[in-house]
Amino acid sequence: MISDFAKEKVFWTQRMNLRLVKFIEKRPNIWNPKHPKYTSVAYRDRAYNEFAAKYGNDFTGQAVKERWTNIRSTFANHLRKIKTSQANGEEYQVSWHLWNSCQFLRKVSRGQKNAEDDEILPAEEMDCPVDKPLTSKNSMCKSIAENLFEIFNEAKNGAIPVDNTKYIKVGRLVTKKLNHMNSFEAAKVSQKIMEILLLYDQDNPMNPNNYKTESIWSTYKYFVCKLQDSLVIFDVFMFATFSLVRNQSTKKCYCYFVMDLKLIALSKTEQIMKINGPEFTELIKTKWDDMHSNTSVFRYKIDNIVERITDKKYLLQLNPNRITKRRTPEQIVNICQQFDKNKFNFTRISNEEILFKFKTDNDGDNHIFVVNVSPISRYHTLLCPSVDKCLPQVVTKHSLKLVIDLLLLAQDRDLRIAFNSLCALASVNHLHYHLFIEKNTLPIETVKCKHIKGPLYCFENYPAPAFCFEITKKSPKIDEIFKLIEFFLDKSIAHNIFVTRGDSVEENLDKNETSYRFVIWPRKSSVSAKQLLAFNVAACELSGWFVVHSSEEFYKLQTEQLEKELRKWGVENFEELCEQVKLLY
Repeated sequence: MISDFAKEKVFWTQRMNLRLVKFIEKRPNIWNPKHPKYTSVAYRDRAYNEFAAKYGNDFTGQAVKERWTNIRSTFANHLRKIKTSQANGEEYQVSWHLWNSCQFLRKVSRGQKNAEDDEILPAEEMDCPVDKPLTSKNSMCKSIAENLFEIFNEAKNGAIPVDNTKYIKVGRLVTKKLNHMNSFEAAKVSQKIMEILLLYDQDNPMNPNNYKTESIWSTYKYFVCKLQDSLVIFDVFMFATFSLVRNQSTKKCYCYFVMDLKLIALSKTEQIMKINGPEFTELIKTKWDDMHSNTSVFRYKIDNIVERITDKKYLLQLNPNRITKRRTPEQIVNICQQFDKNKFNFTRISNEEILFKFKTDNDGDNHIFVVNVSPISRYHTLLCPSVDKCLPQVVTKHSLKLVIDLLLLAQDRDLRIAFNSLCALASVNHLHYHLFIEKNTLPIETVKCKHIKGPLYCFENYPAPAFCFEITKKSPKIDEIFKLIEFFLDKSIAHNIFVTRGDSVEENLDKNETSYRFVIWPRKSSVSAKQLLAFNVAACELSGWFVVHSSEEFYKLQTEQLEKELRKWGVENFEELCEQVKLLY
């Protein structure tokens, strides 16, 4: 099935390649024949498995082993080219991005052969395929590209009811990309496109949808007619072509490719789509950038945000449009206010605002990622769990698990997830979480924590008192966290949530585990309360990330003023509250 094909790949970025080289360099048993453990296969495989564990279940020790063999072979090939060029009185220039990092291999590369060298073909130019003119060897690729172009040309001429001019560019882009590949890579891409198309041929017994169409190509026309979704219509073939081309732009292309194939499987065979970590945030970034540049859904553009940090602690970002051009927030009077279908909600947004939809293994609900049309920062996205159920802005246990699962899968240091309850500056009474991708370190990620009881901690010496849980893949603590949220709901305590990677708070945490902080602030209700003109205090501001609306105030604000405003919104009886919540654990 198509979804099976999407899952069988593991994708290596340049950064991951570099990390692998540095990892291997510190383990000479893998590359130095003089090391006493050099002949130990078990010892070597243990190292490969150790590195694979850093990147999720899709990565295996075997995949790491094959990648390292490729890297070592490429290094050896460059050495041979240097030697040959020197013999001819020439100078061979190496542009490979791992060349300098692999110099430690020169110590053992003089004619020595490693037992792993025969296990996989060398990848001569892993990251930069050679541009070569089209030859007879990839004429089949040209034929495929021309057929694709013909299909989209028919779409342009009205034979297929699609009205977006960008589709017509696909055929030319495919042809151009194939022309720029070497014949081997182009043939691989061509073969994979054919495999995908053949799955849907009427004579294929493995046809998952049992389509009765005239040919492979008319089957694809059927897709264009039926799947009126740019994520599927436009991207699938263009990125199928790009996906095996190993250059710097591949990462984004690959993310599209995998997700699009899964979306087709989901749309036509009702299979469950899974979001894998390495794809998740890159897909959001790529889709978000495309919508930001090529659509008019945003109320304002986010380009070069001015920022500064006070006393090496609090992050300030200037965004005056956030207050002047955003949608008017809904009037909220109760922390458990009922959903009102007559007011704005996420079932009313246009399809253009939707980044993508997905399902999980545990339910049949539709979850969506949408752009925040009034973004705080670049890549500001909203996750709307079970959107069709029209749930009010109240954390459910199901949505809590979904959010934590996504965070743990993403493996992205820059990803943060936030939630504002009703009466805590939530502007829409329809269940949603905020996703941010922010490179700066925030104060709450390093502030010291004090143990209260069981899994529950609280901040020490932070102006906004907060409860904190440490979550990891082995211990997501969903039940424990939801107990506290239910307590707040029962007591009508407004609250803000911020989830981020941070320093460990538990002394006995496994050092190999990645630690995340799930922070919950009980706060004063924002109903009828006076807000500052410079900024409002919601989840971001409580984390130490201030979105400032006034350019004049942006340059004047100092740490003392920021902390004074944070203290203003903290609950007055936090110590008493700590004693009450102890009873939950």
